[in-house]
Amino acid sequence: MQSVLNQTQSRRRLAIALVFAAGIALLCAMSVSRIYAYLTYAEEKVNVLEVGYNEISIREEFSPPPSLTQGRNDTVKQVRIENTGSVPCYTRVFMDFSDNAAADCSVLSADGSTYYELADFRQHLNEGWTYVESTGPTDPIGGYYYYTEPLQPGEETTKLLSALQTTFADLRDVIPFNVYIYAESVQLPDENADEISGTGVEHVMNVWTEYLNAR
Repeated sequence: MQSVLNQTQSRRRLAIALVFAAGIALLCAMSVSRIYAYLTYAEEKVNVLEVGYNEISIREEFSPPPSLTQGRNDTVKQVRIENTGSVPCYTRVFMDFSDNAAADCSVLSADGSTYYELADFRQHLNEGWTYVESTGPTDPIGGYYYYTEPLQPGEETTKLLSALQTTFADLRDVIPFNVYIYAESVQLPDENADEISGTGVEHVMNVWTEYLNAR
C-alpha cells in the first residue's frame, strides 16, 4: 500500500482499509488487513485490524433463529459500517450468500419491514447506499454497495441490511448457509486532488476508480 501512496502522492493521498466481520476465520495477507467473517448460525466475534489511520469496522446486530427449519426462518441482521479511523473516508460493501439455493429462497429488508428478493433489494436500499451492477469478473467497481456520503471519524453509515427471511418449502431443502459481509474504505482525497471530478455519487465513483486504477 505504501508503494501505491508514494506513486500518487503528487495528486492525492488515498489509503484503504479492508474489513470482514469475523465469525469463524481470520486471514491476513501482505500489508493489507483482511478479516473474513462467516455470518451464520454460530457464535461470532468481530475483529478489527488497523491499516494506518484509515480504519473501519462492521457494526452488526445479529439474531438468528434457534435452528433452521422447514417454513419461514427470520433473522435480524442489522449491518452498518463505522469509521473508526482518524481521517474521513468513503466505504463500500460486498455482500453475498454462500449458497445460491439459500439466496433463491431468501428475501432481504433494508428497513426491517419491507422485504425483497436479492435483485430487487439492491434497488430499495436505505438513504446513502447505492448498488453498482457488475459488468464482468474483471470489473473492479461493480458488484459492490457504495455509501455515497463521506464518513467522518466516529460516524456510521445508515443500515445496509436490517433483516432477512429464508423459507424452505420442504424439510429436504433445509441447508445451512452463510451471508458474507466484506467492507472496504478509501481515504478522501485531499483538497489538492482537483483532477478527481464530479459531485455526489459521481464523485464517489471517481474516487474509487482513481484508487483502484492506481493500486
